[in-house]
Amino acid sequence: MADAALESVAAEDGGDPHMERAWVQNGRAMNAILAARLAHKPISTAFPIAFSHLTRAFDLVREGGTRDRVYLRFNLLGNMSNLMEIGGNYAVALDLLNRTFDESLARGAENEREWIAQQRCMRAALMARAGDGAAAIPIFAEARELMQQLDRPISAEALGRSQAKALYQSGACGEARELFSVCLGEARALRSRLGVQTHAVGLAACEISLGREKAALSLLHTIGEMEDVWVLPPTTLESGDLSGLRIQDAYYGLSLNIPEVDLEDMAPASIAGALRGRQSEVEAVRALKK
Repeated sequence: MADAALESVAAEDGGDPHMERAWVQNGRAMNAILAARLAHKPISTAFPIAFSHLTRAFDLVREGGTRDRVYLRFNLLGNMSNLMEIGGNYAVALDLLNRTFDESLARGAENEREWIAQQRCMRAALMARAGDGAAAIPIFAEARELMQQLDRPISAEALGRSQAKALYQSGACGEARELFSVCLGEARALRSRLGVQTHAVGLAACEISLGREKAALSLLHTIGEMEDVWVLPPTTLESGDLSGLRIQDAYYGLSLNIPEVDLEDMAPASIAGALRGRQSEVEAVRALKK
């Protein structure tokens, strides 16, 4: 229907038809993967058609420095990388990012430094998920510092989640503890429930790793009572049982919304989670489809 609508647009209507066609191709790529997930088919069956849609879309918007075109180029290249990552091809995905995602992609564009931070965040997250958290740490730190300089506290706090997690998983518990603590304060000031939960869990995990179980229990009690964010049930904390504490298996990306907007509580289902095969999200998307 979208393609048909674009075919009927008169030349004098203006707009950017190449960009609009690219968005349609992008949507088709994601639909191909989602359809495979919903049909319980091997995700690999959707890769050829999805990648074809993405590359055709990228060719349509390869040039141009407007915010809309830069946004879409980042979105498309990120999706290409995610496609490889979903299939477990981390080396291919990272090679794609390293060859294609350089700072020239955003040079001269509006909000150039935000796009540079986005590029660094995407590369660092992929490296961390591929198991090279140590190399990802300084890249996360650079992106976080850029967001702080640009007065984007929501993005800076989200990047702190990833940087601190990478520190923790690299065995730098002392540094991770310090950053989780700083970012917990940021998340509380921003009233971000997800941020508070993420940093509280990370900080408690660091305390446990440092042999400070009582400090971890005290922290989780305090956060639960003051913020109404209980990472473990109160009765479990009362018993002193911290065996169920788990750092979330996620590296958080930057929002591409400029100005930034925190939408974490507004989405009824995560399409990204469904594409990655997270069963709860697949079922949520299936329910929306009905």
